[in-house]
Amino acid sequence: MISTSALEMGIDVGGLDACVLVGYPGSVMATWQRSGRVGRSGRDSITVLLALPDALDQWLLDHPHQLVGRPCEQLLVDPDNELVAAQHLVCAAAERPLDLAADGELLARFAPVVGELLRDGRLARGADSETLIALARRPWRDVSLRGTGGGFAIVEAASGATIGTVDGARVFGECHPGAIYLHAGRPWAVVELDLPGRRVRAERVDVDWYTSPLAEKETEILEELETIAGCGLRGGSGRLRVTERTIGFERRRSQGLDVLDRQSLDLPPVVSEPHGLWISAPADAATRAEARGDNLLGSLHALEHAAIGLLPSLVLCDRNDLGGISLAVHPQLGGPGIFVYEAHAGGVGIARRALRELPELLRRVEQLLDRCPCESGCPACVQSPKCGNGNRPLDKAGALQLTRDLLAAAEGYAVAPAADGRQVAPAGAPEGAGSAAAAG
Repeated sequence: MISTSALEMGIDVGGLDACVLVGYPGSVMATWQRSGRVGRSGRDSITVLLALPDALDQWLLDHPHQLVGRPCEQLLVDPDNELVAAQHLVCAAAERPLDLAADGELLARFAPVVGELLRDGRLARGADSETLIALARRPWRDVSLRGTGGGFAIVEAASGATIGTVDGARVFGECHPGAIYLHAGRPWAVVELDLPGRRVRAERVDVDWYTSPLAEKETEILEELETIAGCGLRGGSGRLRVTERTIGFERRRSQGLDVLDRQSLDLPPVVSEPHGLWISAPADAATRAEARGDNLLGSLHALEHAAIGLLPSLVLCDRNDLGGISLAVHPQLGGPGIFVYEAHAGGVGIARRALRELPELLRRVEQLLDRCPCESGCPACVQSPKCGNGNRPLDKAGALQLTRDLLAAAEGYAVAPAADGRQVAPAGAPEGAGSAAAAG
């Protein structure tokens, strides 16, 4: 049988009686969709969920009503995403000239974007000056449905045949030299990353290990859109600048996940301006951590991982839609803090929705950390499969205490629009200068 994971194509579902979900599909919506493929012939059916060692899977084992008793998630869409609008406006103008009168409301809404497209020569005024036309004949060919940052072709080294594509935002993390890239379930080893030619050359291999990238991150708050109000908790959401450098990778055994070795890389940084949220740790967090014998950065890092792992239980998203960074000192926060940001350029509304759900998210993190039977942290609570620091440092006990401190400060929690003049003062120094950070 050849089919998609949701059995949308390739099989007559009328005779199926049992559905086995290997791991939580990521949303209530996807769970019911897959479960709904069985029992269509009028007979009784059964759906079984085999939970994986993942924070969200394990939390659902303790809270099954959250899976079977709540409605499907609401889809998040940001109709004001200017990066997406820029691509769509050019594609729309290529299909039919945009009319300044008939399409005036849309064009006025994105006036800065339209002006930039005109200056860049991607749009031009028609001969009658009443329309806007696209100069490219097929601009949709340059619009990726899978990501942002411009695409790279992944080709077989020997024949040059294309086996896949990867967007520019993920190419350094997934297709760096020495990386193992999975295509159709089979491993390919990346032998060359051709940046000018936007090509990744790979060869078929048979190995019992995989690679995990190691990264360094710096973040800066560019604009605060919303802020936490009504309580002692400090934080907000808005536009960030994130600079990420892939500095190396680990080779890990497929069975057991043992680290075989680490290798360094020298790759250029990737700079993005995503939307995200941030939380400041209590002013005396360092003092409390020292008194308890906790590792402050490890506590922040573990809390960040747990929050990212559980956020899909509140907002329709996936762990891969999110990134994070924890810092013992951030210049703009004036102390330690945690950032969680969207992987989608320009944002889709995940960060703003997550800020509203922050107290409930912290409560779920507390429950997860308190009930997980491991001693110092495991994949079911604070370890992340995509951590840029190789899950170091992590302090599970410290994260639990920090979460409780944040919850105590969140009494009376509310979210308010940021004050006028919401530009945030630039960071006084790069994050790496004199401050410890952990890329989640």
